[in-house]
Amino acid sequence: MSLLIYCSTLEDQDIDTVTTVVRSWCETHNISPESECGRAAMIAAVNCVTAAEKRQSRYMGL
Repeated sequence: MSLLIYCSTLEDQDIDTVTTVVRSWCETHNISPESECGRAAMIAAVNCVTAAEKRQSRYMGL
């Protein structure tokens, strides 16, 4: 399964950011992005971006 499935709800710019950060993190730690740990890093990164977008949209609604 492609890791990009986790990014399906993100904007293109956010997908680029998440994949770049996760790829860099995986390279630094000698971990395959397709490994369980690499997938967990991708999910964590997507969750962080999604949470930030939700916070921003709440503040914009005030």
